[in-house]
Amino acid sequence: MFLSRISIGRTLIFMMLFLASGLLFSGCSLPWQHATSTNVALANAPKPTTQQLLAALQKNFRNVSAFHVVLKVDNPGSVATAQVQIRSANGDVVMPDKVKAQAVVILSGQSVTVNLISVGDNQYITDPITGQWRVIKGVLDPRTLTNPDTGILSLVSKMQNVSQPVDDTVNGVPCWR
Repeated sequence: MFLSRISIGRTLIFMMLFLASGLLFSGCSLPWQHATSTNVALANAPKPTTQQLLAALQKNFRNVSAFHVVLKVDNPGSVATAQVQIRSANGDVVMPDKVKAQAVVILSGQSVTVNLISVGDNQYITDPITGQWRVIKGVLDPRTLTNPDTGILSLVSKMQNVSQPVDDTVNGVPCWR
């Protein structure tokens, strides 16, 4: 009901773009490795540049089978009443066409939590008022986001002012962020 009155399609696509963009910074299986107690030579290895990490991401993305993304939007700006604004999202993507996510969005000026599941051409979203699952059509095909030639990955070459990599650890595995 409320879904037909708002531009939920564009909002969900926007949400998934941000979800998938988290992949861009989770380069834990890139050619650069962190030093370990068994590999002292790597301890003095130079840190990769942002360009090197992004190039490795583009090269290795075709081998990714799934990824988890956490998104938090700071300073989101204003939103028209008929629009949905994403404040945070947390979800999983299984290549090439499955997405399960939960998002906090601003809908009609109110902060609400919605869940989204998309498998191929089938999409479901929870109604923020009733919590009941609703079938939605034509809103999001995950393959449009995960396609390495035309999806999120194609945006990597258009990124500007990307911060330099810093050491991080994900689930006990050292990586660059």
